Amino acid sequence: MTCKNCGADVKDGLMFCKKCGANVQTGIVPTAHVLDPIIRKERIRRIIRIAVIAIAIIIAVGVVFFLIRVVRP
Repeated sequence: MTCKNCGADVKDGLMFCKKCGANVQTGIVPTAHVLDPIIRKERIRRIIRIAVIAIAIIIAVGVVFFLIRVVRP
């Protein structure tokens, strides 16, 4: 099934489009206060991904500097 609002593929049985939040049967997009929890979850996931990547980069840089100091006393 496809969303009448944005054209995204929607799994059968779902009532709302995961991409735009529109009601799949009517094509009506909910108001901002209904979409807010969906948007908030996506923002939190994005922030967590960025934080994990930043921490991994910091750890990698730290390991490299540590190894450089150990190899060259």
